[in-house]
Amino acid sequence: MPARPALLACLLLAIPAAATPLAAPDDGRLCRAAVATAEREANLPPRLMAAIARVESGRRDPASGETQPWPWTINAEGRGSFYPDKAAALAAVRALQAQGVRSIDIGCMQVNLRHHPNAFASLEEAFDPLANARYAARFLTELQGSRNDWMAAASAYHSQTPEFAAPYRARVASAWAVEQGLPATPPAGPG
Repeated sequence: MPARPALLACLLLAIPAAATPLAAPDDGRLCRAAVATAEREANLPPRLMAAIARVESGRRDPASGETQPWPWTINAEGRGSFYPDKAAALAAVRALQAQGVRSIDIGCMQVNLRHHPNAFASLEEAFDPLANARYAARFLTELQGSRNDWMAAASAYHSQTPEFAAPYRARVASAWAVEQGLPATPPAGPG
């Protein structure tokens, strides 16, 4: 009989280890920290990029119930997908590219590889949350410079076609209001 409790204890201890590869619960916070850093570095309006990230790659965190931007997100051919980790997202993008798909949005800020072919030195870098957010901040700043309006820049971040930009602008405005009500996000570590 004493062997049964020991066996049960071993089985219970093995369950968390087996579940670990699914997704690290802090991965959703990687985007938030990277976006907060990029916003500060580029002197962007507080939480505007956080709102864009929420719209672009937001997913509901099963543990907390919060909507968080997700670093391992891709969108290709109008279909968005969340992956459990960077390796799975990289494999998915490589498979799409092997099939000839070129217009692929990736990472926290959903930077499009076809429209921004020189944004990153590698696909791996494109999935780095801080590199992804820093490029998005530069692009958003360029858009604002030609429009002199941050919400117009946010709309153009998604599309310069009015019928696509207008609904996106409304979604970002709504997300921005939510983001402004949240506690401050600590910046990402050096990188």
